[in-house]
Amino acid sequence: MWSIVARKAETNFRVLTGTSWAWVLVGGLGLLGFARFGRPCEYDELTTANPGFAAAVTATLVAGALALVTEDSGIVIPSLIMIYSGTGLAWLMLVRLTTTTDHGESS
Repeated sequence: MWSIVARKAETNFRVLTGTSWAWVLVGGLGLLGFARFGRPCEYDELTTANPGFAAAVTATLVAGALALVTEDSGIVIPSLIMIYSGTGLAWLMLVRLTTTTDHGESS
């Protein structure tokens, strides 16, 4: 069992350092982190208004973590999963930004 875990960790590290998919994952997690911790009130309002999106973010984070430890592709599958969360979050943030006036009121 230890041999399997060691080989999996070695493969994940090799793929992590040898591919540009790590940057996709870092970008998606960075966007989620910025939205959640950099602008927490807006993120809370966004997830309250879109409960399906909030559930999807949780599902993609859990699925990405599970894929990272179970799939042979290493970082590639979690990166692909994060594309959907990151794109959805960016879209919702931009829509929210374009539908508010300078005074923060909905138009």
